Amino acid sequence: MLYNMNFNEWGTNWGLCVDTDVCKASVEELDQDHRLVNAWGSITQTDDRSLLRGWYRFKNGFEKMPETCPIANSCGSLKPGYLSQPHPEIGEGIVERKVCFGDADQCCSSSRDVLVKNCGTHFVYRLYPTTTYEKYCVEESSTTMCNANAYTELDDDWRGDTLPRTDEKRDDTLLTAGNWLRFTNYLGRMPEYSMSIHSCGFYYPGYLRGTHPTRAQGLVNYDICWSTSMTNQDQSCKQAQVRNCGSYYVYRMIKPPSCSTDSVSHRISVRTPET
Repeated sequence: MLYNMNFNEWGTNWGLCVDTDVCKASVEELDQDHRLVNAWGSITQTDDRSLLRGWYRFKNGFEKMPETCPIANSCGSLKPGYLSQPHPEIGEGIVERKVCFGDADQCCSSSRDVLVKNCGTHFVYRLYPTTTYEKYCVEESSTTMCNANAYTELDDDWRGDTLPRTDEKRDDTLLTAGNWLRFTNYLGRMPEYSMSIHSCGFYYPGYLRGTHPTRAQGLVNYDICWSTSMTNQDQSCKQAQVRNCGSYYVYRMIKPPSCSTDSVSHRISVRTPET
């Protein structure tokens, strides 16, 4: 196709571009761990408002965007983004796809059109700046947190949900927020019911509000609550995530509520066998 243009009428600083093969071109690489599907927005929350328009390649996880709706608070964002249509096959060239950004209420509360190309060994994406809370996610294994090096084991005998309070000071306010935890003693899981204050060996015992997920449910958002009086139930709670790893569960949570005195503490409990 021929074009007849008079650049003299435009002044300076104007130029014509030529198309290149984006699979061979040097494109911007994105490798931030907070983009991974299993990254938790409650701990690391960012968005892509400052992302420049251009071609990108993901270099961590499975190096591609997910094609299914992540759960709320994934990818280190309140509104995680995923491709609502399948990735293109090799030979399809550059195709247009829709990225949906979901929230706690719906999987596609907003969307944006992007361009994608299958380069054989990887995908490249032409991305655009987002609005507040929206972020482009990267797919990763749904069982990453089940790997032995991904969680911290808790095997303290005093965590048993039937144990009475003692005078020895122990609590969980020093646990690192956002780390994955696994109980390795007793029944290996948290109680699913509120307990009386002074259970679990100390003042405020923590329990899971709701029923543990099945393995097929994958990563699930929950609340972990603490009994702070004889009648308190489901009131002193913090956000958490739970994954069924087959023969055991792993938990991730925000820090327990802090206290103003050294004499009061919070701890998470582990279910003991019934006698």
